[in-house]
Amino acid sequence: SDRPGRLALSPEQRLLWVGHDGRKDKRSGVSIVDASSHKRLRFLPLSSGHHEFAFSEDSVQVLITSRNAGTATLVDARNFKILKEYRALGVPISAAYSSTAQAFFVADAKHGAVHTFNRDGSKRGVAIALKPGLGPSRITADGRWLLVVNSSEHVLHVVDTADQRSNPVLHMPPRPYQIELSERYAYIRSLDSEQVTVVQLASLNGNHPVVQAVPMGSKPPALTAELPMAS
Repeated sequence: SDRPGRLALSPEQRLLWVGHDGRKDKRSGVSIVDASSHKRLRFLPLSSGHHEFAFSEDSVQVLITSRNAGTATLVDARNFKILKEYRALGVPISAAYSSTAQAFFVADAKHGAVHTFNRDGSKRGVAIALKPGLGPSRITADGRWLLVVNSSEHVLHVVDTADQRSNPVLHMPPRPYQIELSERYAYIRSLDSEQVTVVQLASLNGNHPVVQAVPMGSKPPALTAELPMAS
């Protein structure tokens, strides 16, 4: 009865986490499902709003955002206990985890900031100041780079997770809204372009990142009726 939203499979692929946004007087929280038996193990109540997930590489911890409430919750994935709740995060639109930095990153769309939290629950330094309009974020496989699209500014922010410094932004077609990663490339889709922007990850170390536009279909995604939440 609690309408499902975002789905997230833990890195060890044992647990499926299902977000429930709490719309129309339904409960807000997450269902934790055994991926093998399909049995729901627990329902964890959370603050209201759409939920996004970020997992530690060992699947021991998961950070869950609650968009409407402006909060993020750190959970022990072994016993489903809440370890910490972070408040006053504006609009926590996305979350990611870096194995290199051993830290979680939460993007605040309202204030254009990225908050960093250590695995012990403490906050790491001051928030990374970008610009309002942030959207989905992803961490590269090596944990080195945090990539965050900004749909209002039409750019891709590249943040070094080691020192939390933002590199020069990369300009994208209007309204970038989705990031996918392979080992060597980042693929960014924009609502108002039929092209996919491809960024060579190895080139982010230099002063001239390699960016290429690849046609993908004949119409921009914005013209798709009921654009799905899934990638």
